[in-house]
Amino acid sequence: MTLRCRWSVAAVTSLAAVVTAVAQSPAEGPSALANQLRAYLTAYEVSLGEVVATERMTQRSGPHILSDGETSTSGAPRVLESDVAFVALPGGAGWLGYRDVLRRNGRALRRTGPPLSALLAVDRTESQDRARALLIASAAHNLGAPRTINLPTLPLEFLHARNMHRLTLTAATPQPEGQGECRGHRLEFRETSLPTLIQRPQGGDMPSRVIAWVEPGTGRLCKGEVRTRDAGGGDASVEAVVRVEFEPDAAVGLTVPKRMEEEFFVPPLGRGTGEASYSNYRRFRTSGRVVPPR
Repeated sequence: MTLRCRWSVAAVTSLAAVVTAVAQSPAEGPSALANQLRAYLTAYEVSLGEVVATERMTQRSGPHILSDGETSTSGAPRVLESDVAFVALPGGAGWLGYRDVLRRNGRALRRTGPPLSALLAVDRTESQDRARALLIASAAHNLGAPRTINLPTLPLEFLHARNMHRLTLTAATPQPEGQGECRGHRLEFRETSLPTLIQRPQGGDMPSRVIAWVEPGTGRLCKGEVRTRDAGGGDASVEAVVRVEFEPDAAVGLTVPKRMEEEFFVPPLGRGTGEASYSNYRRFRTSGRVVPPR
């Protein structure tokens, strides 16, 4: 199974205004809480698109314990150190995530151009094309099946208002212990709209299940998870998982992705896991607008 997203999915906070507005209407039920989440992410999209972070990701194809208790076998870890950015496309077209891999297992990779933040700060179509080329090239460093969906903005794109029509709310559970400092509710959604947001490279739908831990009153997303099955692959156990935890970052004054975990397919029959941490958040300012992909 190979994975790609119809967007290089990516994503998202000058939150003060939206938090104040939403807090005036406390949740009266799961649907109201989902509406708070939509409002939160609409504001969140703009500000997260102004920051770049340092990502350190460790991928393993085994041996190790997967989240469902299975034990994977064999494989040495791979450590990728990258710059990542999450940029909102104009007209509400979606988040576009960029990853620029700088080191692989501690060894610096050859660079052939300006850093990612410099590319994104220039209002030229060719600059955006080069940034997208960096993302596609970075996928070659992944263990397992080729994919560009393993970015911490994947749950943000699914849960944004522009895509919520794709999802059906199936369950809501209070979480009194909370996720970190967030005493939120656990909302579960199923993707019921076709074509699905994530597609197989050769064409074909890959339906997802999305879980969100949401703080009542503010709509703040504390944790998000996307589980995607390749229903056309003939093996229902083939599932890609991306789960992201969000925390406040004092340096940029935003709630940002801090940790990501993924489970991925390793051809022909294996599975692997990845863990990423995000640090050194810093702002960049674009001189114009981001050009949507062709």
